[in-house]
Amino acid sequence: MRWEALHAARTARRVALPTYPFERERFWVEPIVEAGTRRDPHRWFHREVWKVALPAPSPAPRGGLALVFEDDGGVGRAVADALAATRPVVRVREGDAFGGDPESGYVLDPAEAAHYALLFADLTRRGQAPVDLVHCWGAASASGAAWESRLRDAADRGFYSLLHIAQTRPAGELRISMVAAGLFDVLGGEALAPERATVGPLCRVVAQEDPGVQCRLIELSPEAGGDAVPWILAELARTDAPVVALRAGRRWVLDFDPVAKPAAARRPSGGTYLVTGGLGDLGFALSAFLAGGGSARLVLTGRTPLPPRTDTTSLRLRRLLALESFGAEVLYVAADASDAAAMRGVVSAARERFGPITGVVHAAGALDAETLQPVRGATREACERQFDAKVRGSVVLAEVLEGQPLEFCLLTSSLSSILGGLGYGAYAAGNAFEGAFAQAQRRKGLPWTSVDFDQWAFGKGLAGAARQALRDGHVIRVDEAALLFERIFGSRELARVAISTSPLQERLERWFRQADGAAPAAEAPARSPRPALRTVYEAPRDATERTLVEIWQGLLGIEPIGIRDDFFELGGHSLFAARVLARVRESFDVALPLDALFDAPRVVDLAGRVTAAAWARPGARPADERKDRVEIEI
Repeated sequence: MRWEALHAARTARRVALPTYPFERERFWVEPIVEAGTRRDPHRWFHREVWKVALPAPSPAPRGGLALVFEDDGGVGRAVADALAATRPVVRVREGDAFGGDPESGYVLDPAEAAHYALLFADLTRRGQAPVDLVHCWGAASASGAAWESRLRDAADRGFYSLLHIAQTRPAGELRISMVAAGLFDVLGGEALAPERATVGPLCRVVAQEDPGVQCRLIELSPEAGGDAVPWILAELARTDAPVVALRAGRRWVLDFDPVAKPAAARRPSGGTYLVTGGLGDLGFALSAFLAGGGSARLVLTGRTPLPPRTDTTSLRLRRLLALESFGAEVLYVAADASDAAAMRGVVSAARERFGPITGVVHAAGALDAETLQPVRGATREACERQFDAKVRGSVVLAEVLEGQPLEFCLLTSSLSSILGGLGYGAYAAGNAFEGAFAQAQRRKGLPWTSVDFDQWAFGKGLAGAARQALRDGHVIRVDEAALLFERIFGSRELARVAISTSPLQERLERWFRQADGAAPAAEAPARSPRPALRTVYEAPRDATERTLVEIWQGLLGIEPIGIRDDFFELGGHSLFAARVLARVRESFDVALPLDALFDAPRVVDLAGRVTAAAWARPGARPADERKDRVEIEI
């Protein structure tokens, strides 16, 4: 500790220590950050690396019913044939109309959510609930069709297929293995299918939101075909890694290493820069950085026109005027980044006004409470909003800028593409596409880079995992933006870089361990005494509060917990919140939104939510009826 910093601020004095004995409890003391000091953003840079997993004994074969989604390339059929030798197997194939039975197999349309509900309802009626689901619809080689067709087919057979499975699956434990080809550049030179990258983050989010599901991604090289089947079979019993790539007879696992050599600071200047979403939070921060280099010409886009310059209430207009005050020439064009015709118009207007575009920042996106939805409540419309900005927007940029001699094309992505997050299924998927697409563009010799940013502290209250990131300190402060951007523009040799304010691999492993299914009752954590809190212990008063307290105590490993103790002060976080809500659903037969614990972080608050939701069910009668009074705690 720096004692001189402490005593410079105050005069030392003698204090009396308590006479009672210390209780030998361990507490972490957070370091004091002096005013004016900076964290070191260059330590936040991470890159993905693939490492050969050490040989391990083959796990024992699993039993129970396996549901296998067979692809046209034959990988799924070979997997089903091999599994059928030791356990019951039900096959699912693609078709236009739903039909079939367990013996002959089922046929369903990948894009029809109702078909998945019919499939699981029929299996449940027959008493045949699967314990394993092996999904191979992404294992065949990617088609050479136009981008729009490829995006739609990959989404239907991958992202939306998994989404429908998670939304309609029967209760009980289920292990899902998504098998797909062409997602990762492991050895270098493999054919890439970036349109399939959206399924990976959804695997992680499904497992985080549903404690009854283990969901893993098994990735193949496109040419592997049937040679990969023995490896796939071996993976079905393993649970040690969320993502595995099978290459050349070896098993590779994904890791994230810090970038060892700090990037040289660099600030582009004197160019003409196109910034999509240029007046949004991150887009404006990057636009201001580019404008600060002197004599910059900025072409900014957004989905809606600007109000008249006399409208001083408009935040977007104030931001545009601020950029002009920095000395930049600014052209704003209302255009949707996913609209190819509109973006061609933007490029044409930029050339007419400023000349050729020399650099691009793609910061368009949709991140709000309406688009952050739990998997079970996610709609195709909300998911498509994310894909319009991130997926189609990136493809459109590649089309309209083809042949332009760019210095850089920077895609602003998110760590959710790696870590997931409650309610982030579609958002994380869209960001993952950007990373994969940048790698594919880099293969063509184009200077594309995707940056997975940690949560930004722009002063807005966000839902779910974003709000928890603010609590945990995993945030990038606005005053750190310029230094961070200088490092990013100095690291343009990387196709993809991840910015994490703490060691990324540790965060990934912690999230995977905590999301990898609920621990068996016999392995429940030992319960520690209630720590010193700001609240006085208050015991539960009724059955609802008693049940909630027991859920919290079992998951957090603390006893006793009072009804006015704060969930997050007790050490709770996003993944525990998901498990709490899953147990609430099991115990009370009510489904609360993912934000319930963030808005109601005390048992007394959550009990009110549970009771209100229970009474709202048609014909429902809560087990603990408190008809004589309604308590509202503030």
